[in-house]
Amino acid sequence: MEEFASQNPRPMGGPQWKQLNRQRRVYLMPDFCRISLPIRNPGPDAAEWVRVNGSRTYVLHPQTVTTPGKGITHIWPYGKKARLLMVWISTQVVRQKKHNTSRVIMLPSTLRQLMEDLGIQRKPRKTDYEDFKRQIGALSYFDMTITEMKTTTETIWQDTKKVTLVEESHIGWSRYTPKNGVTEGSYIQLTQETWDRMAKSTPLSADMVEILTSTGRGAEFDIYAWLSQRIYALNHSHAYQTPLITWKSLQNQMGSNYAETRNFVTRFKQSLKHVTALWNAALADAGAEGRLHYSIEKGGLRLYRSPVSVVPKPKCSDHADTLHQEANPLSQKKDSKSTVKVEDFPSDQSYDVLATPPISTDEDWDQIPIEPMEFKQG
Repeated sequence: MEEFASQNPRPMGGPQWKQLNRQRRVYLMPDFCRISLPIRNPGPDAAEWVRVNGSRTYVLHPQTVTTPGKGITHIWPYGKKARLLMVWISTQVVRQKKHNTSRVIMLPSTLRQLMEDLGIQRKPRKTDYEDFKRQIGALSYFDMTITEMKTTTETIWQDTKKVTLVEESHIGWSRYTPKNGVTEGSYIQLTQETWDRMAKSTPLSADMVEILTSTGRGAEFDIYAWLSQRIYALNHSHAYQTPLITWKSLQNQMGSNYAETRNFVTRFKQSLKHVTALWNAALADAGAEGRLHYSIEKGGLRLYRSPVSVVPKPKCSDHADTLHQEANPLSQKKDSKSTVKVEDFPSDQSYDVLATPPISTDEDWDQIPIEPMEFKQG
């Protein structure tokens, strides 16, 4: 998240400039906007997690632990905590990409501080220490294989790349404060491949992330991340709308736990309505015009060019840059006048995965103005 100091000696753009820069930004690695981590624990016997995104196939492999007498156990990153940790790590990379050459991300010295950074406003429970250590460890040791099929008039090409997130890690927190007040630092060192991918992360609204992960298991967060990447890709393409995204394809991507497609469609529409309300409220709070445009049609969903939920910032002066503040995006106190509110909404259910067609993201995303297109919403 990026925020500018309220006392700017040379304000630009009047009230709208101040509103745009009041938005709290976080970021997410593009691959995890196109696909998502498991909602529920796949279990110790599951050796891979396969998801298809257009011409790309993602195969995720979990941390593998061999215990004498018990055999092999697979430890998966899953649920809300894994998603928030992935957002936190991606955000740190975006903040530090211009000056961090070691690719080492230092974790907060206490678990309570990390939880506050993630927007979890309570004291750590006894189970949190092992749970967070387990989730960070699972993220550190898992890898994914990405296979992309490319077709020409005469040849079908297959490109395969293996991406390991972390090169080295040192993780641990004590439930007791050391007498000398010093704790040994926990850290993760990302691989160069992961660092480069996270440096091009997709911007998200910190308020929306906090709201969408405060209840349920993370499915609505996945929808929001998918929409953020998909709308951005659409706005930077030659098209004004997507092809019809069929309910069956959406079910295969997000809701394979549903036996009946009609049950999935009902739940998906409810979730999409909630995400849309928060998206439009975030735009209004930033003083931006427009809203998220889509149409519900027979057989599926169609998206139209829309303003993204995190409004691109105007270029600021060099002096304003010196007032730039690095704040924890999910723990910072919110503006009391914010219009983003939590609405009554049914409890979450499981969607397996979100996907969007491959698109190369622009590292200078925030500097690209996006003109909202007016389309009738179904």
